[in-house]
Amino acid sequence: MFHKTTGYSRFLLVMALMGCQVLSHSEVKSQNVQDARRAFEAGELYEARRITKSVLEKKPGDETAQKLMAQIIDQEIAREKEAFEPKAIEEFTKNEKLDEAKIWLDRSKTLLSIRQYGEALLAAEKVFLYDPENSEASRLIDEIKQKAHREGKSDLLFLKHNAEDEIRGRVETYRKQARQWVADGKWGAARLAVEKILLLVPEDKEALRLYEQIRTHKKLESL
Repeated sequence: MFHKTTGYSRFLLVMALMGCQVLSHSEVKSQNVQDARRAFEAGELYEARRITKSVLEKKPGDETAQKLMAQIIDQEIAREKEAFEPKAIEEFTKNEKLDEAKIWLDRSKTLLSIRQYGEALLAAEKVFLYDPENSEASRLIDEIKQKAHREGKSDLLFLKHNAEDEIRGRVETYRKQARQWVADGKWGAARLAVEKILLLVPEDKEALRLYEQIRTHKKLESL
């Protein structure tokens, strides 16, 4: 920043000398975001996350990078659901539970770093499904609430919990549909309803039971 007494001609001269360097830094940052976006669109989530994290370390307030990081995390969760057969938490081994807890902790910390407080809180709370005594998650929840309060965004946390109520309502609707379609023998429609539940609540016990019932029926049909 130049002092107010600096002459306009000197300002122009310095800007002319610095122009190429300033543009270069801007282009590097922009290129990094573009690289991250290309990796994301190509399905290379690890690379997209690595590049985006690097951008955010240099400029935490970069909104484009923040939004991209949120999209990357959403896609990671969706891919995780597609890659593994749904199962109840009780079926997880101890090590699997600890691994899941670490994954959700990491997601919460990343979401907190990009000031997505509502999503960060929900991710931190998810840890307790796999590790009820996790002290790091407890500390992280306190940190999220404190930072949200300092920035005047505590209402976002409240709204997120309202969204959770809405999700529960939708799950109950899908549950009723799934039960009815199973009773009517409409297996395809029942499976779609159950899959909708599991996308919203992967650990839902009744949905997992119905899912297995539908799969068993499909196997018997194919014999």
